[in-house]
Amino acid sequence: MHVQRGSVTLIKMSEAGASGGKSPDNRDKYLMNLMSKQESMYCVQPLTWCPHLEKVTSVPPQGLDTSSPCETCGDTNENWVCLTCYKVFCSRYVQEHMVKHHEVEPDHYIVLSYADLSVWCYGCNSYVEHELIQNAKKTACKHKFGE
Repeated sequence: MHVQRGSVTLIKMSEAGASGGKSPDNRDKYLMNLMSKQESMYCVQPLTWCPHLEKVTSVPPQGLDTSSPCETCGDTNENWVCLTCYKVFCSRYVQEHMVKHHEVEPDHYIVLSYADLSVWCYGCNSYVEHELIQNAKKTACKHKFGE
């Protein structure tokens, strides 16, 4: 099934041969449902390089604990780790302690989300994906998912 939305055509993965003729998976059903409701979908394109990557330091020998609480308020719901000093603070949607950390330490630009393992640069105001942050992401992923 093809759904046309503006200049974009959505093709079910099963029709493209990716699922070997099986019925649509949950992702296909979800996308088709979104498209049928005429809802907007957005894609975040992270930077592949930024000048602040030079501030990223090596993961500490003890690794990363993705269940660490915010060092200021103790919240454990949505925390980020600074990839310069490896301190953990809560997100802008909790009490903004990681934002405040960057304000106090303005050269600590790059942070890793323990919620979704995305990486944000405060200097570029953008997500970042680069090989210099892969070890931190892999270490966090291993702790979070045991992989």
